Amino acid sequence: MISGIKKLVILLVVVGGGLYLAAQWKVDKELKKELEKAAPYAEVTYDKSSINLAGVISVEGVRVRSDTMQMTLNIDEVAWSLGNLYQTLMADVNIQQGKFPEKIYMRIAGLELPLDELADKIPPVPPGPTDIISTASCGDVQTIGVSELMAMGYDRPDLSFDVTMHNDESANEYTLRGMLQMAAAARLDYEFVLDRSIAMGALMMGSPEEAFRSMSLSLKDEGYNNAEAAFCSGREGVRNSDYLDKHLASVRNLLEGADLVPSEELYTAYRAYKSPESEVSFSIKPQPNVKLSDMAFYDFATIQSMLNLDLKVNGRPLTQFFNHWDAAKFHGLAANAHALPGASSFSDESMWAEETELDYESAVESAVESAVGTEYGSNSTGSANNSYAETNTGQSAAAQEDGSDGVAVALENAGDYIGRDIKLVRSNGKEYEGKLSKADGRKIWLVVSHDGGEATIPLHFSAIEAFYVLPE
Repeated sequence: MISGIKKLVILLVVVGGGLYLAAQWKVDKELKKELEKAAPYAEVTYDKSSINLAGVISVEGVRVRSDTMQMTLNIDEVAWSLGNLYQTLMADVNIQQGKFPEKIYMRIAGLELPLDELADKIPPVPPGPTDIISTASCGDVQTIGVSELMAMGYDRPDLSFDVTMHNDESANEYTLRGMLQMAAAARLDYEFVLDRSIAMGALMMGSPEEAFRSMSLSLKDEGYNNAEAAFCSGREGVRNSDYLDKHLASVRNLLEGADLVPSEELYTAYRAYKSPESEVSFSIKPQPNVKLSDMAFYDFATIQSMLNLDLKVNGRPLTQFFNHWDAAKFHGLAANAHALPGASSFSDESMWAEETELDYESAVESAVESAVGTEYGSNSTGSANNSYAETNTGQSAAAQEDGSDGVAVALENAGDYIGRDIKLVRSNGKEYEGKLSKADGRKIWLVVSHDGGEATIPLHFSAIEAFYVLPE
């Protein structure tokens, strides 16, 4: 009996090992084939690939170089799965036979988005009504675009994304669940349930919302609200702590001037939403035959009922939105804002192309902890965003090589200085100072501080020109 069990275990190990090796071989083969396909458009390289026993394929240290775009994307990891190990091996065959995987998983971690290289490549987009509202009391800024994000310190933000799709034939639905995160800014968790019978057709027609059975979103602030307040308060010439009150007053004047009258409950919720570390959750489950595209024609009370709308800010439900609502007047906010004295014109795209990076130092110097919402219980600790320890001296790394600011160290040896105070110079001339908390051979993590708060920011080796260890 014992001998039989041993033989069975050995057989399972051999079969499992063979399956694993076959899967790894298939991964390497398919990756090579895909890289060859991509070669005419971009040079793609990576450090290593692997597949685990659960069938998750992982490719680490991905670099995508596009000569056309004249930029390089660095990605810490790309991972995906089409089920277990056997299902991954048989995926091609199953799909050819019309058998769609029951579960698909994909993750992209640590994608460094080079906004400083994309600034002149992204076409300008005129502001919409929500842009006009969110930038009320922000100087002459009417939309938060690439230049504004760079001025806040998000010149190369790290993005992470994952999604799991479940194919439930018995319930005739697809469920997509996952998250999207921008480091030191915000995190969005989401879940979409789609009608399986019409989902593909709706996607092909460009109207995926028509297939929604339910949708839930949760947006958590992780530094962006502080960054925006510091940026806009600097443009307005006010202290960070006074910015939120001024912004809310401007929003009230803007909306009521257009004969749109929000409830006091909505104003209170909006204050909480714009405060640091806020969390907004939103869910809908439309009634049968209700189309989301028709919602602009209804008042908010009807929309709430037809969509089974549930909206919360910091866990507190929001039930009353507008005392008076007119969709046409709301969409006219942007056109009206363009006509205001001193407003920027967005009809001439050349004006966007000529925009330069905004001076952020004055905003940083005046930044203090943002005001905290009251009724909705924002739990701000006053943490700083990733730009607070940043300056722009215009000095190149060559000018620093005398070591007067510390000892120059090769980046590959950064891991030997965990916990030490360091100074680095980016390839665009900007400098950062802070405490080194982590290094992995491709990236370092730097803890920066401002006015008693702290934030950890990731920085890729590819964007670092010089690295100094400061005296203890």
